[in-house]
Amino acid sequence: MSLQAIKIDSTIKKVSLLTALLVLIAVDYVFGKWALANMAASHADIIEAADLTEQWGPDDPQTHFAVAVLRERSFLPDDFARSLDEYSRATALSPNNYLYWLSLGNARARAGDLTGAEKALRVAEQLAPAYASVQWSLGNVLLRQEKMPDAFTSFRKAALADPQYAPAGANIAWQYFGGDVDRIRESVGDSPQITGALIPLLIGQKRTDEALVLWDSLKGRKCEEQPEQVGKSLSNDLIAQKRFRDAFRIEEDICGFSSGDLKIGNINNGDFEGDIKAQATSPFEWTITDGIQPQVAPTDGQKHGGGRSLFLVFGSNGTNDFRQITETIAVEPGRSYDLSAFFKADVKTSASIQWEIAAGSDGKVLAATDKITPTPDWTRLSAEFTVPENTDGIILRLVKNGCVSACPAAGRIWFDDLVLTAK
Repeated sequence: MSLQAIKIDSTIKKVSLLTALLVLIAVDYVFGKWALANMAASHADIIEAADLTEQWGPDDPQTHFAVAVLRERSFLPDDFARSLDEYSRATALSPNNYLYWLSLGNARARAGDLTGAEKALRVAEQLAPAYASVQWSLGNVLLRQEKMPDAFTSFRKAALADPQYAPAGANIAWQYFGGDVDRIRESVGDSPQITGALIPLLIGQKRTDEALVLWDSLKGRKCEEQPEQVGKSLSNDLIAQKRFRDAFRIEEDICGFSSGDLKIGNINNGDFEGDIKAQATSPFEWTITDGIQPQVAPTDGQKHGGGRSLFLVFGSNGTNDFRQITETIAVEPGRSYDLSAFFKADVKTSASIQWEIAAGSDGKVLAATDKITPTPDWTRLSAEFTVPENTDGIILRLVKNGCVSACPAAGRIWFDDLVLTAK
């Protein structure tokens, strides 16, 4: 491809070309200056820098917004007044940007101009009706003006758009309606987010039965993060009240607790086929206390049935250290049960290592198996007990008794197929 030269052989052509170059330079300067001002305003972190960007781009809403934000942070009376003016300029230059109107409304609210704040936030709501931050700010301004129905409507919209606003919205309604759950749900809604936020408030007021009713209403939502956290809180409260069967029902609903076909009166993972975690996610799972002795882990090296057993290794260290293994079990009050377990061991100790069953209500020991003795073959342990009428839970635990001073243990124990059978 050959290059061709363009002859500029007249004065008119030369003047036209020069004029075009000057226009191009001017346009480049204007847009370059605007772009520089906009970029600098977006990153300005001191007032002087923001003021300079405003001089470079007086018609750029971003420069006015940067000045407004930084002057508001100075907390000086003159700067705050200037900040309000700059927020207004930003909205005037970019009337379709909801963020500018939201910031103007919040600034006016902080200045005590609630009427002006509502006007600005109403514009922001028109531009971004589904944004939770807009609805939340508007709700607070309406609340301060005692426009209660409209305020709670905005709180409801905010909670639906973003669940993080639900606890605060529910708490405001809780205080306003004096803990009247029906009126609260009528005003801010009965969404899963609001319902989940009300449950901890009811727990705090010891209104556990009402909290249970709300929990049961969360159908199909109990595997989500917020309901799961609420469920754990409710379960812990029920455990503290010694209401083990209710707590077990809550734990069954929580997806983090894999109960499978587990029912009231059954030992969870009694065959040790499932994992045993260092930190149990539920009181109805095996819990192993901290310590050195013994080392505890599932193993497939020895088993009575299935594929694994629980393996304990003791090292003689001359101390009373013993990591207790426990599980809480929901049971029927007044009912009799048989505990069956299998073990084999070569452990040597003067202590009595055995399984105990204690009442969940007061910790009183209801029964205990024979102590573990060395045996090369799988041997059955058993214990019979009756659950007191005043409790619906028991604690199954492996204990080490009979030591007044140092009582070392050395060797190994395997446990498998722990089963609880109702009579």
